[in-house]
Amino acid sequence: MYTSDIELFFAEDVAYADRLRESGVAVTLDVVHGVPHGVESWSPGSDIARSLLVRSRAWLAGALT
Repeated sequence: MYTSDIELFFAEDVAYADRLRESGVAVTLDVVHGVPHGVESWSPGSDIARSLLVRSRAWLAGALT
């Protein structure tokens, strides 16, 4: 999962990931800095969005193997 450090619910997102981990769920939390939630949708060509999507796809590929 990902969140942004300027996301309205940043603290809640981090707490949710922490609770999942405490419950034994494997969680990867990717914190993107300086952009609002949804950057990959409204600015897909930006360096930040492309980088996020590369990391997300790499995580998914690893999870599926």
